[in-house]
Amino acid sequence: SSINDSGDNIIRTGRHLLLCRRWMVGLCTTPRDGRVYHSENLVLTASSSGPPIVRFRGDRVEGTLPSEEGSMLTPLLRHVSDCANESKTETPLISISAEALMEDRGLVIGSEVPLSLSVSIEDPVQFFALFSSGIIAGGGSSSSDDASSSFFRKKISKKKKLL
Repeated sequence: SSINDSGDNIIRTGRHLLLCRRWMVGLCTTPRDGRVYHSENLVLTASSSGPPIVRFRGDRVEGTLPSEEGSMLTPLLRHVSDCANESKTETPLISISAEALMEDRGLVIGSEVPLSLSVSIEDPVQFFALFSSGIIAGGGSSSSDDASSSFFRKKISKKKKLL
């Protein structure tokens, strides 16, 4: 099926857009005898509150993504689209997935786990509204100014509280 110009069709049909795919190294937190297989799918979870940490888990390995990626991905994973959809469920702005790039055995705490991370946009309209300048095709201003400043203001105010 084709995608129309409005972008709404992407959301209605459940399609997502691949934002990036990146090779990186996660750090193993498995105490001993961790193991990962080539192309093994790793389950990723982000902390729902507290420090921005993204964890991965495989059949016999657990670990975390580097703090830079966790700091970037966690706020986007926590932010839920306010766009109403047919199922009345909240839609996350992005989704993430990962798979191991190679087999490795004998992993212990601190071992590096090479993985391929994919980030997909689940709600393109809301995602890009966070980063837009507020100018829409009709020449007017949109509510994205409010969404963008609100999103980043929350992040900045939380950082100030920590300092």
